[in-house]
Amino acid sequence: RDRHNKGQKISQANWDAIKQIKSRTSLPVVANGNIASHLDVDQCLKFTRCDGVMSAEALLSDPSLFSSSNDESITSLALEYLDLADLYRPHSFLKSTKSHLYRMLYGYLEKNPGAEDLLRHATDNNACRRVIMALMP
Repeated sequence: RDRHNKGQKISQANWDAIKQIKSRTSLPVVANGNIASHLDVDQCLKFTRCDGVMSAEALLSDPSLFSSSNDESITSLALEYLDLADLYRPHSFLKSTKSHLYRMLYGYLEKNPGAEDLLRHATDNNACRRVIMALMP
């Protein structure tokens, strides 16, 4: 990808090109693009032989993307995220914390419109915690 590949103009990453670059240099190469799951991480590393991968959008929805463990649910990760947001206060609750929670909890909120409404009206981390707790099985 290049700097013009973003938003509406996003295209598939060219893993063949990354593989060719890696085969021609001793410098560390990090692949970027088409990393939406842990399986993608493994496949990209195996195919390109690059030294690492990075992901942006997919991590907002699934912060456990780089973990090989499926032990933590998105709701428990969302609660952990709020604990960190309490420790390291972002500049804007609405722009940072709530927008990240919407991305992380999208699947849950889609199935629970009442919870989406509660999250929309949440004004602080504790109100968000109550919404997440209601979503937990």
